[in-house]
Amino acid sequence: RIKGDGLNVEYTYYHDEAEAVLRVEELLSRWTEDEQVLPGDITVLSMTDWDSSLIRNLGKRWRRRFQIVDSTAGCHWHQSSLTFSNVLDFKGLENRYVVLLDLEKFEETKADLSKLYVGMTRANAMMSLMVPTSLKPTLDQYQLNNLPALQAHLMDE
Repeated sequence: RIKGDGLNVEYTYYHDEAEAVLRVEELLSRWTEDEQVLPGDITVLSMTDWDSSLIRNLGKRWRRRFQIVDSTAGCHWHQSSLTFSNVLDFKGLENRYVVLLDLEKFEETKADLSKLYVGMTRANAMMSLMVPTSLKPTLDQYQLNNLPALQAHLMDE
């Protein structure tokens, strides 16, 4: 978990899809039950659509609570529903708590880097990334590459 003056960011690493599903369910339970976050304040973003996302493997308890937000749904959803969207359909929208998943589909292309950026900038209170362990070195390198820019920005403040 990274804390500072900005947004809280949490990384959860997993080895396989079954573990990822378990971690997402644990996260949703923690937010909705322990931290009393309203379901409508939580959005799950995916690099893909519902049918290809690991979200489809959540237990029925969770799956039935989702409303899919797509390019036709706009920015209105029920506060009693968790929301799911692919990253591109959620561009221009935001929510308090956001989970970004299905990063195993991430490729180091300009388009996927853009999607990653969009996905990581949709939360305004808490950002959680579900990351396959195989992608950890790549994300670590992106962070290291951006460290000089961050240090320069902090020096200018």
